[in-house]
Amino acid sequence: MNVQNYLDQFAEPPGYLDFARVGPVSRRVAAGLAESAHRSMTEMPVGVGEPAARAAAARLLRAAEHEVAFVSSTSHGLFAAAGAVRGTVLVPRGEFPANVYPWLRLGHDVRWIDAPLVTPDLVAAHLDPSVRALTVSAVDALTGHRPPLGALKELLGPDRVLVVDAIQGLGAVPLEIEAADVLASGGQKWLRAGWGAALLLVRDRVAHLLEPGLGGWPGVLDPLAGPPMPRPPARGRSRTP
Repeated sequence: MNVQNYLDQFAEPPGYLDFARVGPVSRRVAAGLAESAHRSMTEMPVGVGEPAARAAAARLLRAAEHEVAFVSSTSHGLFAAAGAVRGTVLVPRGEFPANVYPWLRLGHDVRWIDAPLVTPDLVAAHLDPSVRALTVSAVDALTGHRPPLGALKELLGPDRVLVVDAIQGLGAVPLEIEAADVLASGGQKWLRAGWGAALLLVRDRVAHLLEPGLGGWPGVLDPLAGPPMPRPPARGRSRTP
């Protein structure tokens, strides 16, 4: 597909710039949504193109396909992350609310970072053995600051989890995606995938640090095998959402 053919897929008004709030979907996405709705009247399963979408998401996130799940929103993904992490969590007080309330609502010991910009030196001053995770936005919604994800992960080390809310930047600006242990991003902004389609990345390297969290019956091995229950957790991202 050349550039003009790609541009012809979109129909937003000339001069539209509000992609950080909502990115209008392409004709192809709109057709896929309509096809999925139509199939839901006549057949099961109703998913359209999920294997291809998962493969594309894995390439975008530079991850294995089994490390990627689809959830309903960024908030859904962050609640899943908050349900899986144990211990004290570092949370910048100026974070977008979607990346604050999951940690509070699920009863974490939240240690606030009171500063406008998240830097490795600032995080280092808050670290002690009780800290198990840091959550940050890949692009700060208020300032546009992009914290150095690679340096933050190096500081945290392999035994702590770096959680990233990526919706304000994924698909628009270069991000150190490999540094994110857990990443959540809705599709309605720069990815232009519409509402109700979001990515959740859970890397294998931190699976041993996470609990099943909000994971329901699709997140276990052989969920329909019958007694005894509970069944063992599934591998990778399937155990989390």
